[in-house]
Amino acid sequence: MTALATTELLLIRHAQTECSREGRICGECGAELTTAGRVMAMLLAGALGTVRQVVTSPATRATQTAARLVTPNAMVTDMRLAEMRFGAWEGQRVSDLATTGTYQSWARDPLLLRAPHGEAGEAVLARALAPLTGYGTPGGLVAIVSHKHLIRLVTAYAAGLPLGRYREISAPVSSVTRIGAGPSGLSLVRAASVEHLPPAWRPDPDHVRSGAG
Repeated sequence: MTALATTELLLIRHAQTECSREGRICGECGAELTTAGRVMAMLLAGALGTVRQVVTSPATRATQTAARLVTPNAMVTDMRLAEMRFGAWEGQRVSDLATTGTYQSWARDPLLLRAPHGEAGEAVLARALAPLTGYGTPGGLVAIVSHKHLIRLVTAYAAGLPLGRYREISAPVSSVTRIGAGPSGLSLVRAASVEHLPPAWRPDPDHVRSGAG
């Protein structure tokens, strides 16, 4: 009975962009899929097969990924699934920010702290939980295309892990995290699968170059 009452959520991180390949922060930026990213999205669609309900972040990189999974008129866009806003850090390389005191303070407590003019992790998780528990029907399957920080926060929440350590969770581009949503809340089924990608791409999908593998 419990299994029938559970909705399966596929939390999909969008496929590769130039920002992810270059290690740049891209919360609200308009990055599009790379050539490798478009291949990733096609491989993902082939692996998932028929998905009747797809909900996506409004970001271009997410809608381009979602469009490979379902026809446009069957795709729902939800602003609550957008990536964490990074304010003054948008477009900057993480490697350039990593030595600054502001970034280091945030990295120690990303749940409560935020980038200058950005958004804290607890706010992202709060806005994400409503759509995650509201979409789908008992026993159904919903694909949700979203972003790195949101997916890691939800994964930590569903797994009962310390939320302040969510950045330790892996969520590479094109990965699929399976979450069960039932009467008792969210539960983690499987985190960050990239088995649909070619073996040479799986260790580091974020930095794959077109033609590799």
